[in-house]
Amino acid sequence: MPLNNSEKPREWDVFCRAQDSFRRFARKSSEVLGSPWAFISAIFIIVVVATRYVSLGSILGAIAFPIAAYFMGSTDWQTLLPACLISLMVVLKHHENIRRLLAGNENRFGGRKVPVTGEPS
Repeated sequence: MPLNNSEKPREWDVFCRAQDSFRRFARKSSEVLGSPWAFISAIFIIVVVATRYVSLGSILGAIAFPIAAYFMGSTDWQTLLPACLISLMVVLKHHENIRRLLAGNENRFGGRKVPVTGEPS
């Protein structure tokens, strides 16, 4: 005769709680890993580790933000327009860094500071 819910053995209770915890963990991790933020963070970390330029990682991460949002399902203009504006603001804010990157004078993460021309060192 099968057991009903009120007659579950005690060891099943531990199994059910563990299964519920696993479900919650799987749901939350899929939300995090499936978000644009995880993709942007991965781009930032890869660029900084490869080049040691934090500003380049920030710029490329900002550029990737609206692209990642679009490919992860946010195709309406109410989401993409603010994402594009935020991306543009970050790139514009880094205009000095872009100039230094193009000139080869940008400071690297963990390296010595390069003196800017015209400033005492």
